[in-house]
Amino acid sequence: MGAKTVLPYLHHRGIRQLDMLINTHPDIDHLKGLESVAVEMEVEYLVLPESIKDRKEYQNLMNITNSRRVPIVPVRTGQFIKLEDSLEIKALHPEGEVYVGNDFNQ
Repeated sequence: MGAKTVLPYLHHRGIRQLDMLINTHPDIDHLKGLESVAVEMEVEYLVLPESIKDRKEYQNLMNITNSRRVPIVPVRTGQFIKLEDSLEIKALHPEGEVYVGNDFNQ
């Protein structure tokens, strides 16, 4: 998805830099496309859920972002991320350790 859809769209729009990559959970359908984007685009920050940021599924993404010196921002429920004076994002989930086993879609 990342290499075949997202990157061509971004390139078509002339977008070469992203302020933030956000991943909600490390299922392959959410993660692999993001890895392609992280390899090719200049990224300011990577945002991951605090409670699962150390999962082995994130290792490749962490290697990519670490090699490019992209800071990782672990988020938790209720946390705000200020992007600009008039723009901030609030993390709504997950509340605590809601991930059970490998079923991250819950």
